[in-house]
Amino acid sequence: MNKSVFIFVLASLVTLARGYDSDQMPLMGDKDLQQLSKVDDTLRNCCVRRKVGDKCTNTLCSLSGVALMTSDALRSNILQCKPQMRDILKCATKLNNLTSCCSQRNVPDGCLNVCDGSGRMSLSKLSISCLQYSEPIVRCFGENLLFHRKNTLVFGASKRMRMN
Repeated sequence: MNKSVFIFVLASLVTLARGYDSDQMPLMGDKDLQQLSKVDDTLRNCCVRRKVGDKCTNTLCSLSGVALMTSDALRSNILQCKPQMRDILKCATKLNNLTSCCSQRNVPDGCLNVCDGSGRMSLSKLSISCLQYSEPIVRCFGENLLFHRKNTLVFGASKRMRMN
């Protein structure tokens, strides 16, 4: 076998094993969002307090978990958890209007209801066009949860110190 044929076959096998980037399913978040963090605990605890079912808590009450989903998996999980999406979104936004954060990240107007803090989400508008903005939306949720987690720790600690 000549050398160029061998290299071609080897390159083909490596490509098949690895897959082309265009063949790989894009995930909803980047590597930073995919990392498990304290924000996941905050969101999960809120979902448990709001009595979101186990399946929905395990799939959608984790920003890192959502970031690791494909758009098809996310859409499927949202549809399965439809009755509990209001509570999940309320936990993710902490009832804060995050539309300015989402707008700054180029989330279109038709998808901003996910960010508005009301917990309302038009599942009829749930389409690929909005799912492609999951990364900036999840990033806004994460920043908001992190901000509230830090303030709770700071204000909670100062409140306890005053009580002693």
